[in-house]
Amino acid sequence: MQRLIATTITIASTIVSGSYIAPTDIRRGCARFYLSNPLSTFRGMSEDGTQYWQICAQPEKDKPAKLAIGAGIFAKIKDKFGDDTSNSISFISTGPGTWIDIYSKLRQTGETFAITPLQDIDLTQVPLKLDVDHNSFNDNIMSAFIRSTDGDNSDPDSGDLPPNVVPIAVWYTFKQVKSVPADNGCGYFYNADPTVGLADGFAICFSDNQHLAHVNSHDMKLRGYTDALNGKPIVFVHAGPSTDIGVYEKDTYDGDKNIILAKDHQYIHHNVKSIILISTENAEQKTPAAMFASAERYLHGKGVLSDI
Repeated sequence: MQRLIATTITIASTIVSGSYIAPTDIRRGCARFYLSNPLSTFRGMSEDGTQYWQICAQPEKDKPAKLAIGAGIFAKIKDKFGDDTSNSISFISTGPGTWIDIYSKLRQTGETFAITPLQDIDLTQVPLKLDVDHNSFNDNIMSAFIRSTDGDNSDPDSGDLPPNVVPIAVWYTFKQVKSVPADNGCGYFYNADPTVGLADGFAICFSDNQHLAHVNSHDMKLRGYTDALNGKPIVFVHAGPSTDIGVYEKDTYDGDKNIILAKDHQYIHHNVKSIILISTENAEQKTPAAMFASAERYLHGKGVLSDI
């Protein structure tokens, strides 16, 4: 078992009010495991104040650490009534750059579910499909992995895809978050200004060793981006390090467009139907305008990938 470099916070068995915080306010590389859903109500009584454990992976290492629910860190879990239970986890919140894989059996086996950064996950809504005795992961997590973004501060899932895959992109969605620093090689797309309030949205990142990512409205619907935006348009875009972004009015990577340079953000005032991400690490003195012109020609079938 790899050693988990972590900070463990165990709330006492008495109910402590105000324990829930939004995922964006959790420390980077950390996640909170709650005994009950802190956002729900039961018979008119709020569950806010439920016990939780805050577990942290070493930031920016992308080395998965094993967790055993009911043992080690979680050896003495007590529910809100003070009763001992071995796997009573009902709700998980992940902070920035925090990735968790949960399992229905010990030693990271059984059914699994991946939780990406900036998520509030009600485990009653995550079904167990093969377990005839249980309907969901609620109180049925037996083991897990926790990891952070990698040493380059990049999306760790990018390494799970083979190189030279087109379209070249990995992605995840988030709900009701504040603005966080964009990971290297990623673009963050919001339906409201996350610097002044909560917003919904999604992130697109390069896959391993690639320098181009692109999606159109069909891809966005297929991957759940449209649902993540909650029926609203993209109005705020944040580009991570080494990442220039082009957002286009038309589904075919043309029409009105905005170019957002690496480490910058921009408000968008037209409908976004297609998106291109280009890595600046291989720019070879090309201007952003020239790089996007080459990408557009390639996506229109009139150029080659090596021109970008």
